[in-house]
Amino acid sequence: MSEKIMMMVSKQHQQTVKRLYKIIFRLHKSLPTELKSIGDSYVRNEFKLHKSANPEQTAKFMNEWANYVQILMKQVNPKFKQKIGQDLSEQRFDEFNDNQIHQLYKLFKETTGYEK
Repeated sequence: MSEKIMMMVSKQHQQTVKRLYKIIFRLHKSLPTELKSIGDSYVRNEFKLHKSANPEQTAKFMNEWANYVQILMKQVNPKFKQKIGQDLSEQRFDEFNDNQIHQLYKLFKETTGYEK
C-alpha cells in the first residue's frame, strides 16, 4: 500500500477508536456513580495500554469493546429492564491470559474493598 493510503487507513482507525471511546463514556453516564468512576478509570487505562498493540490484538480489543457497548446499551436502557453487569462464564475466564486475570483481580479488589 502506498504511504498516503496507509495514512488514510490509520486516520480512519483513530477516528473509529475515538468514537468508540466517546460512546463508552456517554453510556457510563447512565451508571451508578461508583460504577461510573470505576468504569471510566478502567476504560482510560485499557485504551492507553492498547495504543501500541499489534493489528491482531487491536482487532480483538475493538471487537470486545464494541460488544461491551452493545451489552451496556441494553443494560442502561429502562425499556429492557436488565441488571447492570454480567456474570463471567468459566469458558470465557479460561480464555484470559495472566495479565487479564491480574487486571480482573485488581478490579475485583477495587469494587469489593477486598484486601488480602
